[in-house]
Amino acid sequence: MTDLKQKYVEDAIHLTSGEDRDLLPSHGSERQRHLDGLVQYFANEFPADTEGLRISNDELENRIRELLSESLSRSEPVDAFEEEFEQLPDRIRNISLENYQLGVPLNLSPQIPFDTIGFGNYRFELVDKEEWIEKFASPALNDPEFSKQFEQVPNSFADDYTYWVLEYEARDPVHILEIADQYLGVILGQLIYCLFDWSYTNRFDGETVWNRPWSELRLPFVYILREEDAFHSAFFDDDISPRHSIEMYLDRQERLKLRYQQIPQLDNPNEIDEKLINAFKNFQSGATEANSQQAFLDYWRAVETLCKFNEDDKMDKVAERARAIIPRQYPLLKERFDAIANKRNSLVHEKVGVTITQRDNEFLRSVVYNLIPFMIVNREWNPDRIKDWLDMSSKESSELSHKLRLLEEEIEDKKRDVEIARRILDGRERGY
Repeated sequence: MTDLKQKYVEDAIHLTSGEDRDLLPSHGSERQRHLDGLVQYFANEFPADTEGLRISNDELENRIRELLSESLSRSEPVDAFEEEFEQLPDRIRNISLENYQLGVPLNLSPQIPFDTIGFGNYRFELVDKEEWIEKFASPALNDPEFSKQFEQVPNSFADDYTYWVLEYEARDPVHILEIADQYLGVILGQLIYCLFDWSYTNRFDGETVWNRPWSELRLPFVYILREEDAFHSAFFDDDISPRHSIEMYLDRQERLKLRYQQIPQLDNPNEIDEKLINAFKNFQSGATEANSQQAFLDYWRAVETLCKFNEDDKMDKVAERARAIIPRQYPLLKERFDAIANKRNSLVHEKVGVTITQRDNEFLRSVVYNLIPFMIVNREWNPDRIKDWLDMSSKESSELSHKLRLLEEEIEDKKRDVEIARRILDGRERGY
């Protein structure tokens, strides 16, 4: 049973009814904002997963408002709302699923070595440019509002892009856009990971670092939606700046082909898979972010996602685990990581005068790049085992040797306890 705060339900009922009540705003935008806040509270307490129901958050909030209005006609509106709210997931399941197709242009040239990208149920299929123009671009351009907006963006369907379609069944069209917003960054992060050719031993080149291909693999500038067999709507990304096409030279094709097949499908994500999903998304944000400080924090969030296992883990513990993947033959790099961690702490605590350089971001990006394959290889491990491995790997050899001796002594003590318990049980069975 959902445990809604009764006062919030009472307030929402009164605000919906339009009646005046002490301590509640009586009219205008303030009243609406207060009601919106309560509806969001109910949505957060919703007793089902909206993604599993294939419904958008917007549609869920609309359904909650409908319940509030319907409850007004009942003798006990508060009780009626709570009861209907509990049954709302079943009502939503009775809404028929509709087939939607979401078309997007990605600024990768057509030499990409595969025709499907994505994971789980979220797979974008490559389609011919001519087919995409016919089914998506042309119908959108026939819409006057879209055509007017399209004239104002510095991108064109004539550019050397690849064109992709996500086909998905949902109970309202906004849901598939939420899916794209939530997971396309993950998919692009995976592609950037595959294109990435940096390592700890590379030297920083200040003139070329921002011209690397992965720095331009951003979210599509436009999303075009079809419902069943007809054009439905189109939306522009908030960032409408130019998407420069990334040429798929032979070395990039080979790198993509080799590395992309090594990424797990993540069909039924476990705890480590969820870490990878979030890390890829943060990786993509950092790699394509023009602001150096924001990119730095995006990369650090990827590190934190992969190396934080408990809510009460301190940042110094997270940093120790991340440092553990740096080869021990590079002590200067470990010192460099310490300096990076100090900069992160200074930024978070809003200290003035913190300078983030391109070299800082290059290094932190390399840390993420080395953490990801470690997690991929060990993704079937228990999270506690991965945590223990990283914690032990971060220790100096002398400290690790001491811990090993303690563990061996503990094992011997346990063995003696086992032997004593076994002898006692054997004696009892013999009647001693």
